[in-house]
Amino acid sequence: MDVVYVMDEATLFDSFFNYLQEIEVFPLLENLDPQKQRRKNIPFIQLVLVLLMKVVGSIKTIDGISDLLLTDELKEVPITLYGWKVWVIYEIKTGIPLAIKIDTIERPDNLHVLAVLEQAKQNVKVSSTIDSLVVDRRFLDGKVLYKIGQQGVEFVIPLKRIGVSISLA
Repeated sequence: MDVVYVMDEATLFDSFFNYLQEIEVFPLLENLDPQKQRRKNIPFIQLVLVLLMKVVGSIKTIDGISDLLLTDELKEVPITLYGWKVWVIYEIKTGIPLAIKIDTIERPDNLHVLAVLEQAKQNVKVSSTIDSLVVDRRFLDGKVLYKIGQQGVEFVIPLKRIGVSISLA
């Protein structure tokens, strides 16, 4: 940059209007006629609600509200989750793990149940057998539970809450 000029307001607006002429904005502005504009009254409550959206949503300009208005609130948004799920079968009295499978978090809960059960059976086959299995409610899958039962393993699914109500007539 060879030279820096100080701009007062007159110079600033002169340069600004020259720029508007260069990009041919003046013909567009000259064609605006307020008499041809159709106006519609907006109910006051709608105006107040839009203002509240602006304030609560920390939206700096009213133009930013267009991203919120008239949009599909069920829009699917892709998200990425990072984490792990652990499938484990352990001996209930000692807490010793008999088989473990680790997979990424997006895998269904019932995906590895049969594989972990089979691995646990293999791991204890020299000294013991697995004849019962306590299964978390997340694994309520009829096909999986049927296959567990077909292997001669009794499964138990704990109640969500304990309580019995008895009505006497």
